[in-house]
Formats: sequence, structure tokens, C-alpha cells
Amino acid sequence: MGKSTKTARSKELADLQLKVRYQNVDALKPYAGNARVHSDKQISQIAASIRNFGFNNPVLVDADNVIVAGHGRVEAAKRLGCTTVPGPFVRCRAPGLCDRR
Repeated sequence: MGKSTKTARSKELADLQLKVRYQNVDALKPYAGNARVHSDKQISQIAASIRNFGFNNPVLVDADNVIVAGHGRVEAAKRLGCTTVPGPFVRCRAPGLCDRR
């Protein structure tokens, strides 16, 4: 493998690294097709978890600031008075499928 091939490969791998940015909660848009609805009790539990342990699971956001995964975390963050949430950008053409396993 030549030096230019290694450099190109390194660039490809760098592009795949998780890029976390802090998103303003007011700028985030819920995905219209989100099927999960969180009860008030669940949002309270998520808020308690964030308060006690921090954001161990960030909010996934696409290029248009649409929430791909983490609607409940965003609502819990708002309840806690957070103005931003950690949210890596994900390339996704179908938000309803990006976080599915």
C-alpha cells in the first residue's frame, strides 16, 4: 500500500469518527414519524438519570437538526433546564430506520 493510499484510507476512517456537537434544544426538531411516545413518568425517570449520571447516551441528530433518536432525552433535558444536549450528526436519509438494529 503506497503512501497516498494510506493517507486516503486514514481520511476515510477520520470521516467515520463520531463527531459530537452540542445542540441547542430549541433548534432540534422531532422526527414526525417517531412511533415512541414517552409518558410523563418516563420523562421524569430519564431526567433523573441525566441528573445523576449525565448524558451517557447522546441524542442522534441529522443534518437538518431532526432528532433521529433521543426524543425522550431532549424532553428530559428541557425539563432539567438544559439549553443544549450532546448530539452527534448522523448521515441518514430515513430517520425512522437509522437507529434500528
